[in-house]
Amino acid sequence: MNSAVESESNEQSAYVSSELVDLGIQDNIRNDQTKTTSDTSGIQPVMKWNWGAFVLPFWWCLFSYCYWQLLLCLPYVNIIGRFIVAAKGNEWSWKTGKWKDADYFNKTQKTWNKAGIIFLIIILLLIAAFVISDLFRVRY
Repeated sequence: MNSAVESESNEQSAYVSSELVDLGIQDNIRNDQTKTTSDTSGIQPVMKWNWGAFVLPFWWCLFSYCYWQLLLCLPYVNIIGRFIVAAKGNEWSWKTGKWKDADYFNKTQKTWNKAGIIFLIIILLLIAAFVISDLFRVRY
């Protein structure tokens, strides 16, 4: 009796498996299983200070899937909000689950970090140029 039940369940699982293959679902299940195992390949998302989020918080929030953090960009709130987004932004962005893997996330945030540093340097150079030109201006 027990072997009859086992053979019947084996036949049913074979039938279901063949139906899934016919529908193309079996390949998707296999891809999902391999994706979850490849995501845990030892690469962890980097959770550190992000200069891109500090210098360009509005754009960083939009492109990092952190939409509610846009509230931190409101006037008077943005002074403190910049520090909060820069410190916790990577963690919040990773938790949205919209990134395909940790390596892609890390590369994207590294690019934002570089862009933030470059933009900050440009801003500081423009401020320095303005101050220097004001110092040497002839006053009447």
